[in-house]
Amino acid sequence: WGELGLDASSYAREGSLDAQRELLEAQLEVLASAPWKRGHGQAWRPLVFHVVRSEGAFLEVARRFAPRFKALLPEGASSWGFIHSVSLSPAGAHECLKLGLEVSFSGGLTQERFKRVRETAVSLASHEVLLETDSPDQAPCGWPGERDRKSTRLNSSHGYISYAVFCLKKK
Repeated sequence: WGELGLDASSYAREGSLDAQRELLEAQLEVLASAPWKRGHGQAWRPLVFHVVRSEGAFLEVARRFAPRFKALLPEGASSWGFIHSVSLSPAGAHECLKLGLEVSFSGGLTQERFKRVRETAVSLASHEVLLETDSPDQAPCGWPGERDRKSTRLNSSHGYISYAVFCLKKK
């Protein structure tokens, strides 16, 4: 599996968000009727969403598909996917949780300049937060803007969580 989603960042072409949305909806339509549904012997895998500067458009799509994916969840599964490297507003993150999507923060969470990301993280209960390294693209504080190999030592969840907490407490 790869990630799917919407990206309205400066890298996206003008007007491409509508085309991306159509593609996302088509992908979700296929996945909602894929053979991993209960009883077909396929392993359940949560969907990984990439959502950049497209929170409103993404939430519209997620609202429409959430009931179908929630109905497909195997027993014991609590979410049908997660937003990776979250840059959502606090309200957007809370809505994702209500829709059955988890939110995952990258090293950007430890960067002082990502105020909205930090605001979103602190608005959530600790059990609602996933952490990812997404290194070397989004290295934690201490390696800002670096695409280095050093940050890969933070790949253990314990080490990264400790480092993220350290950076958030640092003022």
